[in-house]
Amino acid sequence: MQTIGEIIKTHGQPSTQRSMPTPAPQQQNSWVALLFAKFKAIWGQRWTSQFPTAESLDLSRAEWTDAISALSAEELRRGIITCRDTHAWPPSIAEFLTAARQGHEHHTAAYRIVDPARLLPHKRTVTQLTQGKRYLAAILGILHSHGRHGASTP
Repeated sequence: MQTIGEIIKTHGQPSTQRSMPTPAPQQQNSWVALLFAKFKAIWGQRWTSQFPTAESLDLSRAEWTDAISALSAEELRRGIITCRDTHAWPPSIAEFLTAARQGHEHHTAAYRIVDPARLLPHKRTVTQLTQGKRYLAAILGILHSHGRHGASTP
């Protein structure tokens, strides 16, 4: 029975279409070598324990080479930094690719900067101010009646 490594060597890996030009094989190999060295430095045994045999290390290098071949040098750098800063354990290929493409940026409304002046109207009417003071006085009265001394009324 053939091992997975032998099957891949015999039949090759499936070709995939990429929207970006693929870096030269030497560059891909140096990027993977850099990536593996960085991961070893960052996660130590947590990273290296994933490769109990030379064959598993070679298979992993081949998968990572294929996976990162469409990344730019900047995306590779961003992926390393993002994973280092946000992952307690080494990332999977999918996690790394997501980090490389998105980085630390948050894409949800909760993280967007909002001008506080846009949240509330600038001017209050006398009626609004009077009603607000009444509500505040009622809240303070409830707090005071429940033993929360130290609350002062306006």
